[in-house]
Amino acid sequence: MTERCNSNHKSSVVSLGEKLPEREQRVEEIKNNYIEQFFVGLLEGVGTITTNLNSYKSIRVRFVIALKNEKNNHYMLNKIQNIIGGRVVIERKEKYVTWIASSKSEIKKVLLILARYPLLTVRKQCQLEFAKNCLLYKDAENFLLNRKNMYKNRNDLLKKLNNKIIIDLPFYFNPWLSGFLEAEGKFSLGFNDKGQLRNSTFNIGQKDDLHVLKMILFYFQSEKNI
Repeated sequence: MTERCNSNHKSSVVSLGEKLPEREQRVEEIKNNYIEQFFVGLLEGVGTITTNLNSYKSIRVRFVIALKNEKNNHYMLNKIQNIIGGRVVIERKEKYVTWIASSKSEIKKVLLILARYPLLTVRKQCQLEFAKNCLLYKDAENFLLNRKNMYKNRNDLLKKLNNKIIIDLPFYFNPWLSGFLEAEGKFSLGFNDKGQLRNSTFNIGQKDDLHVLKMILFYFQSEKNI
């Protein structure tokens, strides 16, 4: 018997031939990797990467995911906190449960994860590059200059990616897509006048990132039009 964590072209395998402690360690590693990849998709869909100057003119970077304060969302963000770090808080009159990474060690951990599993949406890519630039050059003048140019290359990147023919997917696309669909996907049911189910649909939309929708179609081998 073998346990697998599937991706499109790579897989992690745990064999029963391994010693028990090694096998348990490998299973834990697979679970952690999955949550990290899921986290990247969720961050792309509903998260924010904020960079600002505080009153002392020092740079502050934060990664934030805010969801409705519901039991399952709380559970999900706690899972992310356990693996990635950060903190989970209830805010905005208890209407939202929010995961936040803001300390130096937390930011470093998230940056390492995003280096292993790169962001796929252009807007988030631009925000991340701006944040990394600000962390590298920690001065107010650089911050103000680069904030104006944060999305300077966005249209060129979108044009290049949106015209690209999809022939392969990132190895972490499966978990990434799960996280992204949590944020962006929508299930709909249609009923007739008698209350009988007429149709069911699932849809997901993007304002600019056509290449992401192409990747999702490719993944599902769907013939639907965008």
